[in-house]
Amino acid sequence: MGVDSVRLTYSDAMVRDEPIPAPERLAANPDLVGKGPLAAFDAVVEALAAEGILVILNNHMSDAGWCCSETDGNGLWYNERFSEADWIADWVKLAGRYRHVPKVVGADLRTEPRRPATWGGAAETDWPSAAERCGSAILAANPDRTEVTIPQYRACEAAGACGPRAGIPQEPVDRWGDGVPAQWMTWEQARAFCAFAAAGPDRGRLCTEAEWEWAARSGPAGDGTPAPAYPWGEAAPACGTAVWSGPGCVREGPEPPCSRPASTGARGVCDLAGNALEWVEDDWHPSYDWHPSYDGAPANGTARIGAPRAEKRVLRGGSYAHDFADGLRCAYRDRANAGDAAAMFGARCCASP
Repeated sequence: MGVDSVRLTYSDAMVRDEPIPAPERLAANPDLVGKGPLAAFDAVVEALAAEGILVILNNHMSDAGWCCSETDGNGLWYNERFSEADWIADWVKLAGRYRHVPKVVGADLRTEPRRPATWGGAAETDWPSAAERCGSAILAANPDRTEVTIPQYRACEAAGACGPRAGIPQEPVDRWGDGVPAQWMTWEQARAFCAFAAAGPDRGRLCTEAEWEWAARSGPAGDGTPAPAYPWGEAAPACGTAVWSGPGCVREGPEPPCSRPASTGARGVCDLAGNALEWVEDDWHPSYDWHPSYDGAPANGTARIGAPRAEKRVLRGGSYAHDFADGLRCAYRDRANAGDAAAMFGARCCASP
């Protein structure tokens, strides 16, 4: 059929009420008898991922039922039974639940917000603002799926955990709003944000270069062989596969995370080529290879750092401004001083188990 992705719908009632379906409704799946809908949801996600199908989670409505009408009590993202806080908490729960399932690649926050929803105006009906609040909460629960966005970094600044970025007047704001990867980050600021993004010691941190390589080079089957030229495979980049400035695709700034689903590699991580350059933890060395016999590179996934630390640190992944295909290859590396900030300099966070 050529299907490569599924939008998997749920209601807040499903997550919170957990009704047990009647056995006759599970005749084709007797292993689920006596279990709640989240167990069935888990089974569907697992089965789709096993077939290599990408999963986009979708909050269909608050109450369990058919969508949609202007009188069903589900026009907003909350209703009398389920508050906005409930809606966000349910999203955070599912984001954490499927955090380590690489094929779960997206979050469709709500099906068809409709009257009385507005785009701007009163806070209780302003859908774009609510979507930003929810999206930031999801990315805080699962920060390593995407590059760090402007709203996320602003939240870190507001909490006093991150300093202001340089060069903000020059930062492009996409026509989609400001939910694009944050730029003008120094290595120190990227590191501070990642520590802020996830609770607990050592859980929020910059990715190591080895981890970045693992995500980008896992190959079409995700088994590490063969290592592809680009995160999506061997085909040269095009306007539809990455946010970059190649022929016919000139960009003035980044786009929202995961705007190019075709760029998603086998590990379910998007924008590993293009959009923003990503700081990693490692000190700069002229070449990189994870083989233990090669110039001292670590073989256990840890960062390659010196004592004392080198002045320059590593950036990976290319950016929206790169206009040459080699800048998007998995092998492409760049470097800058740890205190330098520039357009295109962003970050992605990783989490320790």
